[in-house]
Amino acid sequence: MRDTAPDLTERYDHAARRWRDKMRALGYYDDYLGFLSAPGPRPIPGAKVTDLGAGTAAFAEAWVAVNGTPGEMTLLEPSQAMLDRGEAALITRGVRPTCVARSLDAATGLHHPTKFLPPILSNTAPTAVMR
Repeated sequence: MRDTAPDLTERYDHAARRWRDKMRALGYYDDYLGFLSAPGPRPIPGAKVTDLGAGTAAFAEAWVAVNGTPGEMTLLEPSQAMLDRGEAALITRGVRPTCVARSLDAATGLHHPTKFLPPILSNTAPTAVMR
């Protein structure tokens, strides 16, 4: 049987309180730091950053650790419980993100949004899109 979006969101809501610790124990945060620290172009100061499928914002936290405070940061995640934890983690780093509790396809109206992502999350298109 296939999961429906509300069922999956409920599962993430239930897992949220342990998710961040599991991500760190499995090494995701350290891997994100390594990936974001690799040589290459750096974001411009004041970049507008959007984390799609943010979960508890481990990737966004690593982005801030490597690149500093963005001009704006938006977290898009269907699980409100995950968003709450991600927001709290970023606030401890001095970043107050905009949190959007919607799935990517619901936010864009597309089933394969990687081909086209309109500037729906703020008045302007993000400068950096994570993932």
